Amino acid sequence: MDREVLSILTRTAQFVLLLGSFISVGTAMDHYRSLYRLAASARPIKATTLSSYPESLRWYFFAFCLGLIGAALLQLVYDRLRSNNSFKPKPLRGSA
Repeated sequence: MDREVLSILTRTAQFVLLLGSFISVGTAMDHYRSLYRLAASARPIKATTLSSYPESLRWYFFAFCLGLIGAALLQLVYDRLRSNNSFKPKPLRGSA
């Protein structure tokens, strides 16, 4: 494959990873907002419902961290794939 195509695919994968990690944060916030609403309603909360919240938060946080680490690793790959256009030839002496 061409380096340009690989760099585009790398950026796309990076976007998908970051989007997924931020979706996991939003889902965790929604999850805990529903628990707060349930507590505010003064209805009894089942013990099984209450005990599942800390475990689910760990998985959301784990997904968020994996997304960020994956995006950082893909940034390193992307930096290696970019072409180096820093070549600047020396001008000849006496040319204006």
